[in-house]
Amino acid sequence: MNNERPSWQRRAVVLPVVTALVLAFQLAPIVFVVIFSFNEGRSIGSFTTWSVRWYESLFANESLLESLWLSTWVAFVVAVIATFVGTALALALSRLRRAEAAVPGGLLGLVFVTPEIALGVSLLLLFSTAGLTLSPVTIIVGHVTFCIAYVAFVVRARLETLRPDVEEAARDLGATLFGVVRLVILPQIAPAAIVAFALAFLLSFDDFVVSFFASGVDISPLPVYIYGMLRLGVTPEINAIGTIMIAAALLLGVIGFVVALRRGIVKQMTGAAQGD
Repeated sequence: MNNERPSWQRRAVVLPVVTALVLAFQLAPIVFVVIFSFNEGRSIGSFTTWSVRWYESLFANESLLESLWLSTWVAFVVAVIATFVGTALALALSRLRRAEAAVPGGLLGLVFVTPEIALGVSLLLLFSTAGLTLSPVTIIVGHVTFCIAYVAFVVRARLETLRPDVEEAARDLGATLFGVVRLVILPQIAPAAIVAFALAFLLSFDDFVVSFFASGVDISPLPVYIYGMLRLGVTPEINAIGTIMIAAALLLGVIGFVVALRRGIVKQMTGAAQGD
């Protein structure tokens, strides 16, 4: 009697194991950082006892708090600008025929495949040629250049699911073009815009490469500041900073996902991507 399991049953056992191993490999460093951020001792290799000592030290570091504040308000400004411009761009592309939107859509997609180091160097050369002093303004400009593409992708995926007959009905009832946009289109794409805003905020806040090339000699964004700390030696404060950044990213990610899930954007975006 052959007791060998069918191939599909073997795959059913192997796939969960492989998935668990991959997730463990990805999450192990994050768990390590979070646990050792509460370590009393200075060692980052042996845990002694639980303590919030390094969080207290972190919030007493004025230079680090200035970098944190800089990264926060830069990310907020970038998210606002990118959401506005990216939404307008998505609206424009959605009104073009597929052949007409191919070229601008392809150029927009270059952002996803362009190495970030190339983008950072290009921005540095551009700012130097234009005679601009590196400052928070140049950081904002650099971040907006790639965040717009992400916003446009999210919002355009939502626009692909809208019913054109609703707009036509609004026009038949006397609504102007501005009225259709304000009363019909924007309320329907608002959840997608919120998700895009959160995504742009996270991308800007967490960016290192473009921030490194676009920041000046004054206050550095938080990722660049952390890089400077690492060059001088790893301290447990790094774990505390990392834990705070992980918590902030998870919070914004959960908020965006809940909004998208409640409005059905996740399903709609998946369907639009499959349709393409």
